[in-house]
Amino acid sequence: MKKRRIVLLTILLGLLIIQSIEVLAMQRTAPLPNYTYETPIINYVSGVEVRFKNGIAGDQKTAGAETWTGDSAPSTYVSARFYWEDHVSDTMGSSLKSEGHDGQSSVLADSLADTNKKYYKVVSSHIATISGNTISNPSVTTLIP
Repeated sequence: MKKRRIVLLTILLGLLIIQSIEVLAMQRTAPLPNYTYETPIINYVSGVEVRFKNGIAGDQKTAGAETWTGDSAPSTYVSARFYWEDHVSDTMGSSLKSEGHDGQSSVLADSLADTNKKYYKVVSSHIATISGNTISNPSVTTLIP
């Protein structure tokens, strides 16, 4: 009876570990959400879809940028500058984020929730290397008028 419990607990623990790994992997490879204001650019390299994208949410409190491929092997990189303005304090500023990974790289701007600040522009630079072929775009821009 005790041996049977240990076996069942071991199986349950193994399944829990596998599920946790899958959840983490999905979080890593999940594409950015669709933003109200966004600029997606889609290309194909060696038959693999490559997407360069950045955008700003409708409330202008969040923003992001990504370099995404339809394959997990390619090397990817994204760098984005997120521009904000605050009409209450009459200030402007920006922040820079970058990341590089295999398959997909994405960056999220700091949340501006509970502030008077709003994002109004994102300029991102993207690189993807697939089977020795490199594709890049140094200035994908989303601008809210």
